[in-house]
Amino acid sequence: MTRKRSIDNCVAGKELQIIGSVVKTVRLRSELFVRVEDASCFVHEIRKADIPADIATFLQDISDPIPRYSFYHESEKLAVLPITTYDEWFSRQLHFKPRNKLRKALKSGMEVHLQEFSESLLHGIKAIYDESPVRQGKRNRHYQKDLELIKKEHGTFLDRSQFIAAYFAGEMIGFAKVTFCHEFGIFMNFLSKVSHRNKAVNNAILAKAVEICAERGLKGLVYGALGGGGTQGLDEFKIANGFECVELPRYFVPLTWLGRMSLKAGLHRGVAQQMPQSFLRAAAKVRLRWNELRFGAARPA
Repeated sequence: MTRKRSIDNCVAGKELQIIGSVVKTVRLRSELFVRVEDASCFVHEIRKADIPADIATFLQDISDPIPRYSFYHESEKLAVLPITTYDEWFSRQLHFKPRNKLRKALKSGMEVHLQEFSESLLHGIKAIYDESPVRQGKRNRHYQKDLELIKKEHGTFLDRSQFIAAYFAGEMIGFAKVTFCHEFGIFMNFLSKVSHRNKAVNNAILAKAVEICAERGLKGLVYGALGGGGTQGLDEFKIANGFECVELPRYFVPLTWLGRMSLKAGLHRGVAQQMPQSFLRAAAKVRLRWNELRFGAARPA
């Protein structure tokens, strides 16, 4: 398992995070939501701060995917939905099957609307987190999380975020947090109850996110990575809903001799990145079965 921890050091007031146990990599915490305005200055400040890491990494801004710096880089694939208008998305970008699901969801009696950051919202999020100890085949790291910790985690970037909540018969059954970064909306969190999966909750929440991004005149909506070994079902959901693959440069800068050796050996991405996609998908299925047997999992109603 990759270890992640925040550290006290900041660069230009931006919180950093260290990843890894043997080869340690430092990056901006919540890096999709925080820009690196001057890459050379960013690397210089990290070196000057004497941070206990072997490699520094950062992403180029999503609005500028062409490599601009001389540092070593690799492509990072993101799922991006280009947005013009809601009608354009619904009629042309959305595939036939999810379009029908969305129509049914909107007629099911489900209510989807924006919601303020409040105790009510937080209790609804906690109920969704606590539904199952397993999510997408993985152990749910949010399961039975303390309410104060949930409040702290979701209280970031409130000045440029909106929460979307889905309700059915008075019960909150799904939510999303969309954070706005320059010309894009970015899902910071997006989850619904497995027991209500037959209502196409995620389709309805996504439609609301597209609507608010279109109203703001944004260029697109970002929904995490596209392609990752064990997330085939989620990738299929993204593609069917009009998301496209956008490759961003991820830069890697060695800070120590171990960092330099790791980059040369191709170990800076971790062991999983060296494995074939077919192997990772097979391993994900085994992990799913094991976690469901060990921890149990919620089932659709």
